[in-house]
Formats: sequence, structure tokens, C-alpha cells
Amino acid sequence: VAYGSQIIAGIEWAVENDIDIVSLSYGSNETDSYYIDTLQHARQAGTLVISSSGNDGPGSSGSPGNEYDAFGIGASDSSGSVASFSSGTTLTTQDAWWNPPSYWPDTIVVPGAVAPGVNTRTTTMDGGYTNYYSGTSAAAPHAAGAAALLVSVADEPLEPFAIRDRLQETAQDLGAPDNRQGAGEIDIHAATLQQSREHAAPTLNTTT
Repeated sequence: VAYGSQIIAGIEWAVENDIDIVSLSYGSNETDSYYIDTLQHARQAGTLVISSSGNDGPGSSGSPGNEYDAFGIGASDSSGSVASFSSGTTLTTQDAWWNPPSYWPDTIVVPGAVAPGVNTRTTTMDGGYTNYYSGTSAAAPHAAGAAALLVSVADEPLEPFAIRDRLQETAQDLGAPDNRQGAGEIDIHAATLQQSREHAAPTLNTTT
């Protein structure tokens, strides 16, 4: 069990140590303004915070995964469907948060995308593996890994929103409503390929 103050301290440590990606398998109340300043600072410093969206199904979400400066991740299964437990909703910003930043959009769709989170093997503190686990807490690390791979192929530092945008614009549509799947299921092959095609310098020359 972690307290909100510990979560914030961990994000601040990541920012101070120039960490590109933070993965949070964590969520608190439906909408919690407690994290706004920390997430905003992290984004401005170049750190993308990826967080699970919650496990309470349609019409729900949890902070910090539902906040604009984070990247909230829902869960999908191996059949290409959004998991029934995966939280998702559309929030009216002014109604959901007290004094939200002026640059936030009028509505926020949660999750931002989905990633594998059903019957997923996870690691243990002693270096082993657990039994198969389901939850958006398993999906968020998938998204964080995808974001890290995307950063690794970029020819220059990527801003947090640029990482999020790339993963969303190359996500695979699962045919679910936006407030269930977000942009769709993350496709890291498509994301890295598009990033390379648009920005990487060619390494092969052809002659005729």
C-alpha cells in the first residue's frame, strides 16, 4: 500500500534524475486534484507519467491516470477486446476537478489507450514471476515499455506529449467506444516504424 505523498515523492525523484518514463500501477479517488501540480511539473521537465486507469469498469476512472498531463492506460485481452473490468469514462473537466489548469481541454477521455492486461505474467521482488494476473496495473507497464522503446529509436529527445501522441496515432482500433479504448490498443511496431520513417536518417543507399 502506498500513500499519495509517496507516489508524488517517487515522481519527483524520477524528474530530478532525468527519467523519461514513469509507470504507475496505482489509482485513488475518481478525480483527485492532489496530483495536478506534480504531473504538470513532470511533463514540463520531460518526464511522461503513465498510469493505470482503474479496474471498476465502464463509467469510472482513477487519478492520476485520468488527468490530462498523464497517460492513462486501460486493459485489453488477447482476443483484441477491452477487458470488462477496465475503467473508462468521459469527464467534464470543470465539473470533475477543482480549479483545473487553463490549458486542459473541456473534456478528458479515459483511458488514453489500452494495452495487454489480461492473464499477464508479472515479476516478483525476488526476480521470479507470479501467476497470471489481470488488471490495468498490468497494462500500464506494457505501455511504459512501449514508450521506452519509442524513446530509444528517436533521433532526438521526445517531449512527453509527443510520445503519447505517437502511441495514440498508431494505436489499433478495437471497435470499442473512445471512453472504453481511448485511441485503441498500443502497437509499438507501428509507432517505432512511423517514428523512424519520419525522422531517422537513411542508412542504406541504392543505386541503379
